[in-house]
Amino acid sequence: SSNGVGNSTVTVNTGASVTGQIKLAGGTDNLTFNGGTFTDVTSFDGGSGTDSLTFSNVTGTVAGGNVTGMENVTANAGASMEFTGTLSATNLTATGGAAMTGAIAMDGGANNVTFDNGDFSGVTSFGGGAGTDSLTFRNLTGTLAGGTVSGIENVTIGAGGTVSVSGTLDTDTVTVTGTLGGTGILNAAVSVEAGGTLSAGNSPGLLSIVGNLDLGLSSTTLVELGGTTAETEYDVIDVADDPGTGGTIEGIATLVSGAIFNIDFFGGFTAGLGDIFDVLIADTINGDVNSLTFDFFNAQLASGLDWDTSIVTISGGANDGREALRLTVLEGESITLPEPAALPLFA
Repeated sequence: SSNGVGNSTVTVNTGASVTGQIKLAGGTDNLTFNGGTFTDVTSFDGGSGTDSLTFSNVTGTVAGGNVTGMENVTANAGASMEFTGTLSATNLTATGGAAMTGAIAMDGGANNVTFDNGDFSGVTSFGGGAGTDSLTFRNLTGTLAGGTVSGIENVTIGAGGTVSVSGTLDTDTVTVTGTLGGTGILNAAVSVEAGGTLSAGNSPGLLSIVGNLDLGLSSTTLVELGGTTAETEYDVIDVADDPGTGGTIEGIATLVSGAIFNIDFFGGFTAGLGDIFDVLIADTINGDVNSLTFDFFNAQLASGLDWDTSIVTISGGANDGREALRLTVLEGESITLPEPAALPLFA
């Protein structure tokens, strides 16, 4: 127990063991376990200042209720940490390949859970408290299972992050500057920003957004075409209204000028004359198809055929009256060469 002047740094190294109640003084204090043992610590109390609790090269369990007054809890390289109960901390971060497992639950207030090159495959649930909470993934690859997130308002797929969603993800907003894919349902407003990629399916598949979708300048939407059957042979992104939000109008896909659509053939498929692909379906699509950038380098057609891109109103079927971003294979424009000019005759 430290009751003196704060602003201290305490490190417990390999071979050292700490037991009992740990209480730091007021001020900015840093407590680090670098291979040291803390299995018999009954509580970590950071005091009144802005304090940090860091785990490196250690495996252990932190029980909810045992941590108070620690604003920053971090798992660094070599750490494998299990969390049980509700954690009282503002920022919880896994970095350097550290693994977090168990049920992560944050208390009230604005809390941030961040995996920056951390492993979240063993996390069974992410829970936020009463405040506005965020969950961020950067510099990693993983799958976020629907139903594991509750009470977290904002999810971010940051630079270097590739996250596939399965099941139903309930949150307010999803912001993408990395790569978001999968075959799940996103109950959220989704914004793909510059440098971000949206990719339906884990191969061709359906990604559903119940809310609004914004595809920003220099964002990329990757579309794989492996056949002519929607959702199973080629990618479809479906944007629909959430009836649970009452009078709020959703189901709107906004395609900003300069948004990129990267079209790739998949599994040896090649499209033929008359083939139609509705790759983005929404209640309303806002945008000018002529202001978008389409990359067909990996979806080149046979000689005499061209791609046509358009935004159309669907007629008939389950999506009757909705709008689609449609790719159609048409005959290419024929080019007529001019007759050669008559040559002058000379004696």
